[in-house]
Amino acid sequence: MKTKSLQAALYRAVICLAAGFILAGCVSGTKPELSQPLEQDAAVLSGTLENGMSYYVKRNAKPENRIMLRLAVNAGSNMEEDDQKGVAHLVEHMAFNGSEHFAENELINYFESIGMAFGPEVNAYTSFDETVYMIEVPADNPEMLAQGMTVLRDWACGLLFDPVELDKERGVVTEEWRLRRGLSGRLSDKQIPFLLKDSRYAERLPIGDMEVIKNVSRERVVDFYEKWYRPELMSVVLVGDIDPAVMEQAIVSAMASVPASQKKVQRPEYDVKAQKEEAVLVIRDPEQPYTLIQILEQMPALKIETEAQFRQNLVYQTAFAIFNARLAELTYSDNPLWFDAAAFSTEMTRSSAFNALALVPKEGLFTQALTALLDELDRITQFGITESELDRVKRESLSAAEQDWLNRNNVESANVAAALVNHALTGQPVVSADTDYELMKRFIPSITAAEVDGAIRDGFTNRGTLFIAAVPDAAQDVPSDEEILNIWLTHKSEEPLTPYGENDIDRPLTSLPAAVGSVIATETVPGTNIVRRTLSNGAHVLTLKTDFKTNEVLFSAVSRGGASVAAEADVPSALLATDYLAMSGLNGFSATDLQKKLAGKQVSVSPYIGSYTEGLSGSAAATDLETLMQLVRSYFTEPYFTDTGWNNLTTTANLIASSRSAQPQTVFQDKITEILYGGSLRKSALTPEFAARLNRETAERIYRERFADAADFTFIFVGDFNEDELVSLAETYIATLPAAPVRAGENRTPEQAVFTEPEFPAGKPAATVRKGLEKQSSVFIAFGGRLPAADAETSRIETELFEMLRSLLDIRLRESIREDKSGTYGVSVNGSFYTYPERAYEMQISFGCEPGREQELADDVIAEIARLQTQLTDESYMTKLKETYRRTKETALKTNGYWISSVTQAVIEGTNPVAVSDTETIPTLVTPQTMRDLANTYLHTDNYVTVFLEPEI
Repeated sequence: MKTKSLQAALYRAVICLAAGFILAGCVSGTKPELSQPLEQDAAVLSGTLENGMSYYVKRNAKPENRIMLRLAVNAGSNMEEDDQKGVAHLVEHMAFNGSEHFAENELINYFESIGMAFGPEVNAYTSFDETVYMIEVPADNPEMLAQGMTVLRDWACGLLFDPVELDKERGVVTEEWRLRRGLSGRLSDKQIPFLLKDSRYAERLPIGDMEVIKNVSRERVVDFYEKWYRPELMSVVLVGDIDPAVMEQAIVSAMASVPASQKKVQRPEYDVKAQKEEAVLVIRDPEQPYTLIQILEQMPALKIETEAQFRQNLVYQTAFAIFNARLAELTYSDNPLWFDAAAFSTEMTRSSAFNALALVPKEGLFTQALTALLDELDRITQFGITESELDRVKRESLSAAEQDWLNRNNVESANVAAALVNHALTGQPVVSADTDYELMKRFIPSITAAEVDGAIRDGFTNRGTLFIAAVPDAAQDVPSDEEILNIWLTHKSEEPLTPYGENDIDRPLTSLPAAVGSVIATETVPGTNIVRRTLSNGAHVLTLKTDFKTNEVLFSAVSRGGASVAAEADVPSALLATDYLAMSGLNGFSATDLQKKLAGKQVSVSPYIGSYTEGLSGSAAATDLETLMQLVRSYFTEPYFTDTGWNNLTTTANLIASSRSAQPQTVFQDKITEILYGGSLRKSALTPEFAARLNRETAERIYRERFADAADFTFIFVGDFNEDELVSLAETYIATLPAAPVRAGENRTPEQAVFTEPEFPAGKPAATVRKGLEKQSSVFIAFGGRLPAADAETSRIETELFEMLRSLLDIRLRESIREDKSGTYGVSVNGSFYTYPERAYEMQISFGCEPGREQELADDVIAEIARLQTQLTDESYMTKLKETYRRTKETALKTNGYWISSVTQAVIEGTNPVAVSDTETIPTLVTPQTMRDLANTYLHTDNYVTVFLEPEI
């Protein structure tokens, strides 16, 4: 459990910030003067077919041997008539359920047979304004590209809308709607009409009206399809590792025959009128875990079509980054009034966006936290930003831009395709990497503090226009709407505001060792390109040079033990010790000062203590490798634990823990944990009981103990680095870390973890949790057990075959529970196979459903498993499993992330990572007989856990 994740558990659950808020700015009241238009990337091949369909093609080699196919339909839910609400989304679903060349589920079967899974590689989405279909196919077989294009053509003009399949899909869409209900659905029901008042968007949510979905005639569904799926409203995008001319010809061959419209339809454009009058919306809900305040300013969305608009967007990025850094500093300060606060910008529609301030106040401090946030807004608008703040963000931006440019040939094809789809739908140019970098280098240095000050003032004119507060039913500190309006618009600080000030951070990150260490042994790991070095202090360093991503180095340090060697009562303190450290800082730098110190560097290092291991993970640009080494040294020798860090950790942990009882899914999960693991703190979520066990001295002691002996660690580096430079840095910063002494003539004995997994419950325990206001239920089924000891190769093979069984079960349950029974939107099948310190496994199945169908669908799951145990699965499924395995591994082996993870796991298990690159052994073992045997080995239908979640009503 890392600090980021602990804080994010709060952050994501309530603020739901757009992850890319700094990428999408909003225009202010003063529009920038138009200048030189941005030039479209010359590497993009584009054209328009005679039928009016446009297309865009670009060669891109990441991932290798893959092509991304997209069909972008410039029509979404906003095009629906009143009796069609939800039909755009229903049509999207029907695209996978029968077309001219693919009957019923044959489309998904085909893609799975070539190793492309439904979901990751074959998917679609519907929004207000568009519907986009997405396919990924291998590039090494022309027939696969041709078939992919046949699918796109079928989607464009060949859907069948079989009445039987349509009725089944009504149920699936209903279950998707049901899945989105609960707290988030109720909040959206009130927030969307408030934010998009008097607009068509407020009445056309893509998920639709379930009464319409249930009753709409086939004719009206077909009407929507025929009216809006027209060549002039559709674009094809192909991006991949293949000659652009070949892709263009594939488009022409497949799509030129799509019938042209006899009469072109005019696509309507809908705006969201800016609300001029300030308005307050307070939403009380018994499942809202804590108070969330948002202050919003509506803006026209900024289209980046000219150099002036490109530069203006950079100014907004800079403004948000600086303001957020200030808010983060207050979040991590002594006794903050809030748990989290942030400024962000998000586009709600193509034409409308919102700048927002979001705040999670501490309990009982609604007014105090709100006024403190307003004070910070007043401070930055009154005094402006400092030159040091601006300099830091400029350095960060230029460093990130340089890294992006260095990796211009390593951009994922899916990202390129997304940009071209956006261009096809909105007209926003896609500039080349060279152009983007040149503009960044030209514009970022020229941004002035006065411009950033103006952007902040314009971004929140008169403190915004709309105010939303989502609060728990029991909250007692919420003023009336009138009082909120008065505080929001008229508050002035009682004490005179002063300009923003900063601490002095002009000192080294870490203290240098008195003398460097050395490498005392070097060897190449047999069968691999991995070099293993033993350092003079006993630490081991593994290096693997790759060319997958320019200037990227991924890092891992790992040691066995983790929380398993701590007493049960100390486990919470052990697991959150690194959260405590991250909220404190490092080597005398506070958490926020540390970020300032690292400004302009592409580097990140995070320590962790897990169940069975402890270590560090991180990354760096090759040019910042020394900074990474300095951080590693500090985490071992100079951890920094503060009152502020402990107070912030415990208050955040207590908030998350105390709010669990309000949320149906967390209550459900806690019951599952109770049945599977009893009261073990080692497997517990962040419950009140877990939080109550947190002890500051214990957390500090365990952290220091786990990171006291560098000789018990293996340090792993994967990526694009200079080997000699890395070795020299390792001798300076790693070989000099403290290590436990070894007596003469004795060998070091690595510490081992203690197996602490509880026994899987006997029999067939079951429970029902009744919690929640919506008509939605959930089903959870788990199998598990311990396994006999085995050698490393046997364990590797059994681990991979276990994953094959999980994949097969996932496919079969999707077909039976979703497709045949219309019982759920999706079934999740998750497997865990433990190989260290002992062997054990769990297989967990979960899905949402309509209340009253829990037992029926759970029985269907067990029946499907029984069929796997007694019948030989058709060979077509073996083909799917083998091809998916090969294609997935083909791509993974070309990524640094896969290698750092795999080598780290090999170190934990004490095995040779040579098998990481083996792609042929497992497919040869996948047979109908093997899968039947695996089902009998791991899925015991006389021993499993079942838990249902049902609504309170």
